[in-house]
Amino acid sequence: MINAPIIITGTVAIDVVTSSAGAYLAASMGNIDGSPSVTIVHISFPGTAGTAGLEININGSITGNVRLGTDYDLSTGTYGELGNFYLGHLDVQIMSGSWVDIWAH
Repeated sequence: MINAPIIITGTVAIDVVTSSAGAYLAASMGNIDGSPSVTIVHISFPGTAGTAGLEININGSITGNVRLGTDYDLSTGTYGELGNFYLGHLDVQIMSGSWVDIWAH
């Protein structure tokens, strides 16, 4: 349940890239299948240096239940309730030039 406005401002760039340079050298990440490169999702936050590249502000709260089940539709079928989550009065600033890489492991 969302019971407040969520304000997101800024720029996000998302790219899928295959690389074998530097930190992406497959051997450096414990790659055992011998492939020379890895494919990653590169998420960056461009903008003016020294400023927030992305700002997220939740003025109220977001709550919900955490469920684990055997079917993708958790409204039916067999599932268990693990608990709940709460996010409230959250103000996040991600600085320009920051980035996140996601790859399978």
